[in-house]
Amino acid sequence: MRYIPDWFVAEDILQDTVVKLIVTGKEFGEENEARAYIYRAIRNNSLNYLRDKQSKDGRLSSLRVIEAEEAFSNYVLEEELFSRLFEEIDRLPAQTRNVLLLALEGKRNQEIADRLKIGVETVKTHKKIGKELLRERMDGALPLFWLFWLFGI
Repeated sequence: MRYIPDWFVAEDILQDTVVKLIVTGKEFGEENEARAYIYRAIRNNSLNYLRDKQSKDGRLSSLRVIEAEEAFSNYVLEEELFSRLFEEIDRLPAQTRNVLLLALEGKRNQEIADRLKIGVETVKTHKKIGKELLRERMDGALPLFWLFWLFGI
């Protein structure tokens, strides 16, 4: 829907992609492999639709197709990074995870401390530990400045 303005066309593209996947009987070893394949298939089918539409009515410029392609790629990358980030947050120690999730909700240190019945310095320590663990576990997938931005650290 984000790249194909017509909801019904977007649904058709999604349905066609799923049907093709079922008909081909493609098997995947891992969830990430399946997810990447499906994203690529939907992206390619969407771009095919945009290109066909462009050739039929001449209203879409090739620049628009390129922009849609880049925007879709950025969207997929962002979704994958956030998915991986939240998977790693779920693996953190309970109190550190709770602090980071509240920080993601926009809570201030004092609010987090009050809610979890811990000190403000403890909140800061959990944020620091969480940031360090995420940086290690994400293997450089997220630039450090994102972590600073996300957690206001």
